[in-house]
Amino acid sequence: MAETRVVVVGVEASGLVVASCLAGPGRPVLAVEPDRARRAALRQGRLPFFEPGLEPLFREALGCGWLELVEDPPSDAALWCVATDPRRQPWAESLVAGLAPSSVLALQTPVPVGTAQWLQDRLRKRRGEGFPAGVVSNPLLLRRGQAVRDFLRPRWVLLGGDQRWAVDAVAELYRGTGALLVRTDHRTAEAAAQMADALPGVFASLLDAARERAEAWGADFELLRRLVLSEAVDGAFRRYVHGLGRGPAEPRDRALTRDGQVASGAR
Repeated sequence: MAETRVVVVGVEASGLVVASCLAGPGRPVLAVEPDRARRAALRQGRLPFFEPGLEPLFREALGCGWLELVEDPPSDAALWCVATDPRRQPWAESLVAGLAPSSVLALQTPVPVGTAQWLQDRLRKRRGEGFPAGVVSNPLLLRRGQAVRDFLRPRWVLLGGDQRWAVDAVAELYRGTGALLVRTDHRTAEAAAQMADALPGVFASLLDAARERAEAWGADFELLRRLVLSEAVDGAFRRYVHGLGRGPAEPRDRALTRDGQVASGAR
């Protein structure tokens, strides 16, 4: 198999996880860090944060020469993993100006819906309407404390795009992970990431509402939380993210809401 050179742009928390996990034999990775002091520290193997399992991966990749920290990456890299919102970065215009037609841009951070379209429009405005603009929405949902595991063994991977050759190139990153590859359009992938980001707050509100209901019913909320709610919420989160959760308007949900309102005296 031919060597595929990957460039990771935006080496903050998620970017360093991506670079460390992707780097390996046959797949050299260039991580772009424009700050000289930070680049020097990273080259010495010093990470700016702790994430379980990341440091040994990072140090091994550096030591074996699979991962290199650079200031200016070559424009002809086959695959660019963008781990930050490109609309807010000063390097976006230079990337758009120098990108090779055969290169693929994978947006790997949750971004506002429409970001991929914005990037495609910028590419075609700058490079001409016939420019391939191989942009793929590939938002990574990496949990703090489990980011390495989430990347190396994901349950599913979102791949949003309108050009099959570009989507196939990004899908190749996940060969051997056993992940379910969910192919969709840009906006659906971006919206899914936005919803997944919002869900922890939604479930925190759900727990607050459950406490109010428990108090109205005269039930022991702490016992309910330990025995039922924590497991139910965790399971619901997983099912919802996988698109298998119940809709909020199901009769059972409406009945529960009505019962709670009656118990609390609400109209």
